[in-house]
Amino acid sequence: KLLGLEFAIDIQMEHLMLLRKAVIDADAAPASKAQMMAAWRGFLKWRCVRPIHGISREDIDDLLRPPRSKVIRPYDVLSRAETTKLLEQAGTLRDRAILFVMLGAGLRAAEVVGLDCSDVRLDAEGEYFLLVHGKARRDRQVPVHQEVVDAILAYLSESHRKLGDGGPLFRAHDRARHRRDRRRLTTRALGF
Repeated sequence: KLLGLEFAIDIQMEHLMLLRKAVIDADAAPASKAQMMAAWRGFLKWRCVRPIHGISREDIDDLLRPPRSKVIRPYDVLSRAETTKLLEQAGTLRDRAILFVMLGAGLRAAEVVGLDCSDVRLDAEGEYFLLVHGKARRDRQVPVHQEVVDAILAYLSESHRKLGDGGPLFRAHDRARHRRDRRRLTTRALGF
């Protein structure tokens, strides 16, 4: 007997509907409810490997999908004046390009430092985008304005590189750069 429901070996669709209702009605946060649903989905899919009940994996996914939750957060965004002031404070072309990428593409710090020169690309219409390597190895294309690309090009020109070159887009400042290749900037060095 779990969550007030009794389960026999022969699990029916009605049981899954009751389970869903019990989880949705539970006094828990939306994330906890989603976690409960995920645990039940995993367990029942494992049970489907052995032909104990006639419920398909698709039915389990459909009936035990996590409940939709509304997340309302008061987002604070920078004003145009604050953005301009922040960009003016950038000490180097590299720092300015980093700020443009973060503000103009909305990337996380780890995504910014993970960019390579070859990740700034043109699409079929001649518009620039960044090929971003996000969490869980999911790549996505993020369109960027020309001013973001201009900041990147200015930084690359200063460092004697160009779009399409191999290696990291944003390199760490290295006093011993004459003796070895310049390394990728880290999130810790980025200061966020």
